[in-house]
Amino acid sequence: MKDNFVYSCGEDRRIVMVDIRNSSKPAFGLWANDYVRSVCFRNNQLICGTNLGMIAVLNPDNLSVCSRLQVSTGVRQVIHSGGAVLEISRDRSFK
Repeated sequence: MKDNFVYSCGEDRRIVMVDIRNSSKPAFGLWANDYVRSVCFRNNQLICGTNLGMIAVLNPDNLSVCSRLQVSTGVRQVIHSGGAVLEISRDRSFK
């Protein structure tokens, strides 16, 4: 959570940022190419892991994509730990 914002993802292939002071509608939304399984926020970066094995770094202010990296065939979870991004994948591989 960043200040008053909550970030969420789901099987509808959408990443949303909701202002908790006005939670009736999302402040921003981004449609992804595949299912976003996990999001992690740390150090002013929003890290997303997708069903097709892509990790994306997003700008948390406007949800624009800063960088992308293909890592496996399916990311289950991403964790931003200090200077490293850890990922748990479906097939235990890293490409």
